[in-house]
Amino acid sequence: MKDKIISLLKIIGPGIIFASLCIGETHLALLAYSGALYGHAFLWLVVLVHLVYYPNFEYGPRYAVATGETLVDGYAKIKVGRFLLGVFVLFMFIIPPMIMSSLLGLSGSVLYAAFPKISFNIWCILLYVITVGIVLGEKYKVIEQISKFLVLIIVLVSIVAFLNSLPAPGEFFSGMIPTIPAAAGVMVVFVAILRVPTDPASSIFLSEWAQQKRKEWLEGSDSSDAKSALLTSLKKSIFDIRVGFVLSGLVAIIFLSIGATVLKPLGIVPEGIDVSLKLSEIYTQTIGKWIFPAFILMMFAAFWGGYVSAMDGILRLFKHLIPKVFILEDNKNKTLSIIYILLVTTAGLLMTTVIQRPMVMVLIAVSLGLINYPLIFGLNIYCVTKLVDKEFRPSKLNLILAFIGFIVGVGGFLLLIWVRVISKFIN
Repeated sequence: MKDKIISLLKIIGPGIIFASLCIGETHLALLAYSGALYGHAFLWLVVLVHLVYYPNFEYGPRYAVATGETLVDGYAKIKVGRFLLGVFVLFMFIIPPMIMSSLLGLSGSVLYAAFPKISFNIWCILLYVITVGIVLGEKYKVIEQISKFLVLIIVLVSIVAFLNSLPAPGEFFSGMIPTIPAAAGVMVVFVAILRVPTDPASSIFLSEWAQQKRKEWLEGSDSSDAKSALLTSLKKSIFDIRVGFVLSGLVAIIFLSIGATVLKPLGIVPEGIDVSLKLSEIYTQTIGKWIFPAFILMMFAAFWGGYVSAMDGILRLFKHLIPKVFILEDNKNKTLSIIYILLVTTAGLLMTTVIQRPMVMVLIAVSLGLINYPLIFGLNIYCVTKLVDKEFRPSKLNLILAFIGFIVGVGGFLLLIWVRVISKFIN
């Protein structure tokens, strides 16, 4: 039994980093916030987006295992690939600073809740310096091990909190009926949830992480035939991402539900730099005041784990993206990538310390991710249907889900334009 658990832990990696990114960026903050405002009303939407967006994220490791390349390499093979990658470069100066700001602000709010004698801004600066050091050191294995440990803490403590605040079955399952509450500001939250579980560009991060893990998966294969070994590795990678996705979906449902059953009756809406103190009510009200230290550890695990994972993924993406758009020597590419990540993360730090409203940054960062969905979905589908051998292609059911996800993503993008732009002029 012990050997099986060890073997299982060796297989999983990118999927757990992915779960860490999802949980930290949206679940604990956005979904608890949604539950506090609207109860279980958006449970159906959380389940829907996890179901129809799954293929998009699976295609990252699927392509990496089949080819040994990342999705960026696949994009570059498309006829208009260089133009599309140029568009990506533009997006990478718009969306990542928001993501960095939201995750850093949430991480800093946890430490501020635990040690309020040190200012929120100082905690954010310290976390920024430590995380940049880890990521620039290119310590993938360190990040993988951190993520496994942090996600385990998050899942265990969240399940305990959920079991201590079980919703009434009728109330819970009523959330599976598609409805949108008639309330002011509801569409802002609705649009944000349409981008759950995380930014679509994370599928590219997954291909980067899976490329790193591919050699390890291959070494664990018993087959002497190269293609059979790759197919065995593909099974491991699919298992890995599904574990991560199931954990992501489970924690998403849990936090929406305990936001609805604990925070909403108390009239607590988690926002501002005391967002973590407000979220602590989820645990102190259901388990007891003694759980507060464990809550601080868990929340820090979630938010900082997401911050580390996102920063690492963004750096890896930029490093592979730039040579596809511009002809650069390796040393110049490395230098430019370092300058880029320092620029993006520093911009995130400045927004965090000046605005000091983590939930506002979460809503903006999450919503803006919808800009990427139609483009990335289409490119990913092309890569795993046209650029890999038949044995490595997804099933018809998988592709049907992917097509539905593409439609939902387009709809989300159009709603984003309506909510953030057009409605402002009308009103």
